[in-house]
Amino acid sequence: GTPGLPRVLALASLSALAERAGHGGATPAVVSATLRRVLATLRDTLEALLNPRGAKKAVLNRPPTPMPMSATHRTQLRGWQAVLTLGRHADRATAAELLPELFYHLRTPHVPDVRDCQELLGCAVCSAYEDLAVEPFLIPALRNFDVGAQVSASLLVISIYLMKRWAASPGICDIKRANTLVTIVAPYLGHNSAYVRGTAAWGFFELFQGIGPDRLAGDDRLLKDLYGFIASSKECVKMRGRLRPVFEGFDPDCRGTLPSLIDYSTVLPP
Repeated sequence: GTPGLPRVLALASLSALAERAGHGGATPAVVSATLRRVLATLRDTLEALLNPRGAKKAVLNRPPTPMPMSATHRTQLRGWQAVLTLGRHADRATAAELLPELFYHLRTPHVPDVRDCQELLGCAVCSAYEDLAVEPFLIPALRNFDVGAQVSASLLVISIYLMKRWAASPGICDIKRANTLVTIVAPYLGHNSAYVRGTAAWGFFELFQGIGPDRLAGDDRLLKDLYGFIASSKECVKMRGRLRPVFEGFDPDCRGTLPSLIDYSTVLPP
């Protein structure tokens, strides 16, 4: 693979070029072309993992993730670091190409460091282009309940980031979209995984608290009762207190920048 320093310098140049175009401006052609090339490589890499060449039949208990620090893992990690660094500057047309690929990969478990990049990118692009992301991709993905815990957790991380933003600015929130999302998140309150269940409960509470139960849920008695339980149950209150440091300080805009990716790198001097 490409050594660390040239890779970081190339990413820095492309990221600066994309950032200079500014929000609302067109993504530079070289950045869009780079994203397409990297995404094509990432899709081929995942397909090779899911359908190994020469395999006569699928091995049902084989995990869809590569060995940590293997060449395949490094390809995925470097690729998604590049997509995150450049994709957060995507214009509307580029986001429309990026979102299908992102959600294609989100439906399959990945090594955690790779998944972190995917979740950060999902938060950035879905919040920037809600109409392109929420109804076409996020809601249908959440409606598929027969997936691994990591898949559900990733979708909920993106969902609660949107909920957190909407709760902070209820006046500009699309109530119909918020109601649709909170309704599909509600079943995850009964998930067997504590992390998934806790993530769903945090976002559910934040959105109801910020927008108000009457405005958000209307005449839906079940949603209001779920909110009432989460808001008043002593154990739920304790759980929110434990999760507050995790979710209140979550800022994908900060963590998605190139400096954050090389913060602990030995490639560059301090």
